[in-house]
Amino acid sequence: MHTHSHKSSENKSQAAANASPVQQKEQGSFQFVDNRPEAAAQLKLKEAKASNPSVVQKLAFSKSNKDLSVPQDYYDKTIPGITPKHPIVSKLPQDSQSSVSVKKLYESQQTKAAFLNMAKQGLMLSDTINTISPKSNSSELNQATNGSNDGEIRNALKDSFLSYRKVLEVNSGQSFYTSDGVQSASHLGLLPSDYIPEADDLVGSEGKNIRTQKDTQQRPWWGYACRLIALAKCDTSFTKTKALTSTQQIANLKAAVQALHDHYYNTSSKVMYDDSSSSTSIYKDWGYNLKFVGPSSLNNLPLKTGLSSGEYIFDITGHSVRVTVNKDITKGTALTDDKLDEYFTFDSDHENYSDDEKTKKVHYIWSK
Repeated sequence: MHTHSHKSSENKSQAAANASPVQQKEQGSFQFVDNRPEAAAQLKLKEAKASNPSVVQKLAFSKSNKDLSVPQDYYDKTIPGITPKHPIVSKLPQDSQSSVSVKKLYESQQTKAAFLNMAKQGLMLSDTINTISPKSNSSELNQATNGSNDGEIRNALKDSFLSYRKVLEVNSGQSFYTSDGVQSASHLGLLPSDYIPEADDLVGSEGKNIRTQKDTQQRPWWGYACRLIALAKCDTSFTKTKALTSTQQIANLKAAVQALHDHYYNTSSKVMYDDSSSSTSIYKDWGYNLKFVGPSSLNNLPLKTGLSSGEYIFDITGHSVRVTVNKDITKGTALTDDKLDEYFTFDSDHENYSDDEKTKKVHYIWSK
């Protein structure tokens, strides 16, 4: 997903005295053991619709053998939005390019190495991925439950295991005794559709004044710079920008964004800062953490996450923007249209982006 104006795209707890920790075996699988009397009824995980069986969907990275364990359907299903226009897809056999999956990209020798690197960066893993292992959705932690007395550590594990958007990184033999331990070993990551790069549409902008010069389709280069604009707007006195670019004479936003463009995209370094695949490395370099993975409408965002008042960067469909959350948002209640301005202030540069941000899907939220 390119982000510019021209293109669209989760309490601290004490472990019970009788509870055994959750451990990772050498093979990279996980064991869920609890000897408390009430635990037998809690070994099953409950889905929102009681009529359907629980489906366990997890991403787990074993740091000991560098194996990424993924759900079978994460492995097999077509990745939405990935087409032959994505450079890596063009390396697949012609008859495999119309419906691209993790399986195809991993199992093809023409794309495997590049895809593993993309997945490492997109999932923000601490080490390289050597192998990807698809697992049956029902193979682990897939028992039904009556739902009472679940316990904080079990809830924390459930939250980690039930999301394609979260990765649990585990060392061989590592044990978890508190929910904080589980949460500290888990983190959010990009979806495959966003960590696979699109074609480079910044070609030709090297050394150009992005305020005044245009691409081959007569579109101002400034229209591609929304992520740099958002970062610069969040950078008090442009302190980070000056340090990163070794440019001390930065007096305003335009100069800051130009300096950042020249830093990221030049004759020797071509970081596609407008592409979602580059967002993890750029935001991490600026000290940002991934707070939320969507997509979600702005109205429904409080149903999926709470947000404290403060400053964030939202990656919405086709755009990145500095957002001020004006007051704390408690998870649980959707916002009506008339309440959106009360809670959110969007700070786009109007020469870069002119659409109504509130109508767009929120894909990722970054915060410090």
